[in-house]
Amino acid sequence: MLSDLGAVWLDYDHDGRLDLFVCTYVKYRIDGLRYCKLANDITSNCPPSAYSGTASLLFHQNRDGTFTNVTKRAGVYIPTGKALSAITCDVDDDGWTDIFVGNDGVENWLFRNNKNGTFTNVASAAGVAFAQTDGASIASMGIDFGDYRNEGIPGLFVADWSKRPDHLWQGRRGGFYTEVSAPSGIGDAGFPYLGFGAGFIDYDNDGWLDIFLANGHVYPEVEKSTTDERYLQPNQLFHNERNGKFHEATKEAGAPFALLHTARGVAFGDYDNDGKVDILVSNNDGAPLLLHNTAANRNHFVTLQLVGVKSNRDGIGARVWLKAGSTTLLQDRKSGGSYLSSSDPRLHFGLGDRAEFNEIEVRWTSGLRQTLKGKWASDRLYELREGDNTLRPATLPMMRKGAP
Repeated sequence: MLSDLGAVWLDYDHDGRLDLFVCTYVKYRIDGLRYCKLANDITSNCPPSAYSGTASLLFHQNRDGTFTNVTKRAGVYIPTGKALSAITCDVDDDGWTDIFVGNDGVENWLFRNNKNGTFTNVASAAGVAFAQTDGASIASMGIDFGDYRNEGIPGLFVADWSKRPDHLWQGRRGGFYTEVSAPSGIGDAGFPYLGFGAGFIDYDNDGWLDIFLANGHVYPEVEKSTTDERYLQPNQLFHNERNGKFHEATKEAGAPFALLHTARGVAFGDYDNDGKVDILVSNNDGAPLLLHNTAANRNHFVTLQLVGVKSNRDGIGARVWLKAGSTTLLQDRKSGGSYLSSSDPRLHFGLGDRAEFNEIEVRWTSGLRQTLKGKWASDRLYELREGDNTLRPATLPMMRKGAP
């Protein structure tokens, strides 16, 4: 039996129809191995190393709305994977969507789109298959791409196991990566915790992507096995210092960050449309945690909803450059993300003190490169339709005043 854990939508062959990539974890039997021993002879659930891996699956959408399994034909069949999460991004900036897959305790995959209906796994050459610091495999539950340096190249964040640093890679031209976990301040800060959900989020709208990390152990009995690990753990927030470094802002982020949970998935989105990105965390054996962003600043924002016409309607796979004065911000319309999670499909741009913006450029999966120039007010939700050079207010309902 296979365990399916995550999925992403993408139009990998640019035919205007969304295809489906499904993460599969390990092979197991209901009547098979269920319990293993931790240190000090403590019984708990088994680690992924106790099971054999599986190949994740790619399904191509046919013209009649049905799907065909093209895993082997497309070159993504690797039977040793233990995939927990996947995310799409155009890592080499060639206009075609690639797929990063976070595997648990075995090498990660980076499937580069060959533009002919096939992929090549380039994770090792790109530098993201293993940790670059020691060559070890990663427990990749929380993953995200984001241009955290505002240099036009998405970086990559991957959370890891407790007593292991979390991982931040700086993107390079051509789809290559250099790990900067230690100098960025990210690695050691997460060392005591087991990271699950993670993502880039500009929580204060200053125009620089920050990082949120949801933590929680997987062994309920871990505290009986060791004295320096905890099952319930706090979440973490890291502020982008605009110089490649991050400051842990957890203590300043409010009372909810002092709570202890066994966090798993995390999704980001401005649920009340007030211009600040909120966070939803799913917790194991507990209620979800909805973190309403009440950051007190005067920074501006733009939220953009893409509508594909020739491309897929959701605009998945599009790349957007937004200019405000001399600043250019880049975002991909991604699909997927952290463990069992999917976020708000709208693109949110923090603009700092800029009360207006002057240009939007979109590269759609249809091949259309669309540029709008003008002068638009910030602090708005806009809709941009493929091929239509009019930026319109998004027709989305606003939350009632006083909503939590």
